[in-house]
Amino acid sequence: MELIKGENLSKTYNLKISLTTSIKVKAVENVSISISEKEVFGLVGESGSGKSTLGRLMLFMEKPDSGKVIFKGVDLSRAKKDEVKDARRRMQIVFQNPDLSLDPRMKIYNTLKEALVCCKYKGDFVERIKSVLEEVGLSSETLNMFPHQLSGGMKQRVALARAILAEPDFIVLDEPTSALDVSVQAQILNLLIDLRKKLNLTYLFISHNLSVVSYVSDRVGVMYLGKLVELGNCDEVFNEPLHPYTKLLISSVPALYMTKKFFTQNHTALAENGEENPSGCRFFKRCPYAKELCRVKEPELDGDKHKVACHFA
Repeated sequence: MELIKGENLSKTYNLKISLTTSIKVKAVENVSISISEKEVFGLVGESGSGKSTLGRLMLFMEKPDSGKVIFKGVDLSRAKKDEVKDARRRMQIVFQNPDLSLDPRMKIYNTLKEALVCCKYKGDFVERIKSVLEEVGLSSETLNMFPHQLSGGMKQRVALARAILAEPDFIVLDEPTSALDVSVQAQILNLLIDLRKKLNLTYLFISHNLSVVSYVSDRVGVMYLGKLVELGNCDEVFNEPLHPYTKLLISSVPALYMTKKFFTQNHTALAENGEENPSGCRFFKRCPYAKELCRVKEPELDGDKHKVACHFA
């Protein structure tokens, strides 16, 4: 059953490059995704491809320039203020860097208490917080500590506890393990999997690490320069990729993690001014299979369960 859906979402920012000059950057352009209940949807791509912006649009943290977000059947762009506020409580986010997402001047108890105050929780704050801390693998002694007294893994567990306190249905995990050591990454990933099963959570898992995404995700979307270029089940996308860009990403992963490699000749060309080919396929200059059609016509995301935006997939 569908939990949240984004339809034709677009977001453009004005980037100031000097005192008198600014340019428009299309962070997300006409992207549609749908996430089912209890599903983990992985979103991968290079830095600057629009993954985090899409995550914020899905949470309605930022309003899209066009398109709409439908959460549990409610169109948030047309909903009343109270309906949006209630929906936002059911949608949470865990940011990439816990050092920046936790207030260094507040003890952990006060940080977590804020989440309960915002949700208008009526029960015992201390007991509720201790219960959630236990679920994420932290002791009650953590409550009297400041963020600087915790390790990176412990801080991320606190950030996860803060999200869970709101009793959400949907959580956006924006690079939740990239700032952690490899050994701690595995612990956090296993914790996320356990919490998903225990609390019936739905995740949008954003990462540039394909091995991590393949470990936790049910379906995967691949983004390039603000657009989805491939979408499908995790096993299909990673074992039988259709888009040349997806093949490039998989081939860039060390063989220890991804044993399957793909032909990636002519992938060395760089983007010009942030866009590959505005009138046609964005991947045109880096694609080994590009033809004249790719230069003049942009491909649409097409297919049944395994979708791809490529004329010659």
